Amino acid sequence: MVHLKYFYSNLKNDICEKKKTFIIWFMIIYVVLTLIPILLEYLSFERNNINPCCSPYNANYIYFPLWLYLLGSIFASTTMVSINSNSKQNISLNVQVTALEKYVTHLFIIIILFPVAFLVAFKFADYTRVAFFNIYYSANCYPISLVNAIRHCYNPVLEFSAGLFVQSIFILGSTIWRRKSFIKTVAIVFSLYITLVILETQFGGFISSIFNNMNWLIEILVFLSLSLINWRLGYLNLRINSNKMK
Repeated sequence: MVHLKYFYSNLKNDICEKKKTFIIWFMIIYVVLTLIPILLEYLSFERNNINPCCSPYNANYIYFPLWLYLLGSIFASTTMVSINSNSKQNISLNVQVTALEKYVTHLFIIIILFPVAFLVAFKFADYTRVAFFNIYYSANCYPISLVNAIRHCYNPVLEFSAGLFVQSIFILGSTIWRRKSFIKTVAIVFSLYITLVILETQFGGFISSIFNNMNWLIEILVFLSLSLINWRLGYLNLRINSNKMK
């Protein structure tokens, strides 16, 4: 059971101890969401003479869910960075919180705080993009509305639940491997994907037909259920790792 008092204390300590890491992460998100759209829109203007404000290559708008999935997955794979070495493991075990409270703290940072930081960085990056093109090209650009970016998604609720599932995979991977967890998790996911493609070919599209005929509400429930399973497995791995260090 999670005690809110200890959870809040652990969350505050975790944020204070890792504030430099979180600031670096925020800057990485900001730089990625700034440089890539500017580069793509600049190339679009130079090659096709398209007004940057009307460019179809606004990567922040088109690939909004993709940026959240990709950067969120990389961030999720660092949730267990505090036990990547024996010295850090000992420090982690000395904190007066249960394994569940520590795990829930990481989940809260990933699921709640990271999307908030992502949205803030998204707006800062977009204002930077607008300022750049307004100054460099004397264009009359306007910032992207977060509401429109979210509405641009195929199904915001479905894509959010899918994002939770993707993150849960990397959370689970970070509890299994202490080093290079993101790379190893990507390798496993890619291997599973290749296996599914082979099975799909052998069974004549049977797997894809199941998802194509599935109601989007059921898809959301499937993604959320799989996320809960991965979170549960991640917690069990955390307990096993903690017991090994005692």
